[in-house]
Amino acid sequence: MLLILNCFVNDQFAQSFDEAIIRQVAGCNKKCNFVRAINMREAESSLQDLDAYSHLIISGSEASTLDDMGWEKPLEAIVADFIAHNKAIMGICYGHQFLVRSIIGKSFIRKAEKPEMGWEKIQLQDNLLFKGIEKPISMVAHYDEVFNLPEEFTIIATSPNCNIHGFQYKDLPVWGVQFHPEYALTEGQEIFEVFSKQDKNFDDYYINHLEKESQLLQNPKFIKNFLSF
Repeated sequence: MLLILNCFVNDQFAQSFDEAIIRQVAGCNKKCNFVRAINMREAESSLQDLDAYSHLIISGSEASTLDDMGWEKPLEAIVADFIAHNKAIMGICYGHQFLVRSIIGKSFIRKAEKPEMGWEKIQLQDNLLFKGIEKPISMVAHYDEVFNLPEEFTIIATSPNCNIHGFQYKDLPVWGVQFHPEYALTEGQEIFEVFSKQDKNFDDYYINHLEKESQLLQNPKFIKNFLSF
């Protein structure tokens, strides 16, 4: 079973993420359990038996991994359990950074010099997570970034504005990706519309290398590859 920890605070964002994951998991023969991080206290009792889960996805969030939201300890315990049992984890955006915070601390996370927003070209290194994917363009939306990761983290993806867009932890099935492989065009644009109203400098950050929607068609392979482990 796949456990999805949804760290979005905004209900609209949380629903959009859940819908994106449901769409991408369809056909993978994998049952899912969605848990909102803001409801972790209520959900903790149902998460006592983690043996039922084979895979974990940690979502993005409007929250910063540099801040304490109150859900960190139970989420960190789940991450530690999955790592101890050699089970697959994929952190996306906030989740990517949260994995770093959980494993080695938030001193390896910082505010990005320039936020990265839009549709960006992601440069990939050879990794099984990226099987069948070439020159992807994915949604990016982050104000924070990880940096100076120690050697047990292998950097597997970069962009012109972010040196660590992806990593694998040791030789374990544990990956973080700063970009969003889950979102389709409409979902991404809806999120950008909200950000553009909240951040007066949004237009200065916005990147658009997306020439046609078909360039996003290979992105579901990221999560399908992850679920194959």
